[in-house]
Amino acid sequence: MSAKVWAGSKTAIKLKWDFSVHGGAVGTIALGNLPDSFVITDCYANATTAPVGGGSMVVGEDGGGDADGYFTDLDALAIAQPVKGTGALVWQTPATDAADIGNEKPWKVVAANDGVLMTIATTAYTAGVIEFTFSGYQG
Repeated sequence: MSAKVWAGSKTAIKLKWDFSVHGGAVGTIALGNLPDSFVITDCYANATTAPVGGGSMVVGEDGGGDADGYFTDLDALAIAQPVKGTGALVWQTPATDAADIGNEKPWKVVAANDGVLMTIATTAYTAGVIEFTFSGYQG
């Protein structure tokens, strides 16, 4: 009997920005698509080669969606430590000075905004590799 993946089972979807493949020019770079109705419970960025150059690097939705909805600024991302998504689609700023634990929020991907875009502003990048992991389940 084979294993079955049921709707609601948590999974991870990985996308990557690699300067040697995608370049690092000012503008937008399409990294790939997330499945329609995928519920993102959290996301992480892990630099395997630190980004070099640039001034601003954000990651969000395509199709006129939230341009920095997943990651608000990855310019100083270092190899030593992955970072959790801090954009409005996956993070809610605490209303008080209380600890930030529990302020993550799920986000359901819609067909019009299923693409993941990196937007580079100010200055181009000349090197870097960042792996993105979007964890969640199919809604």
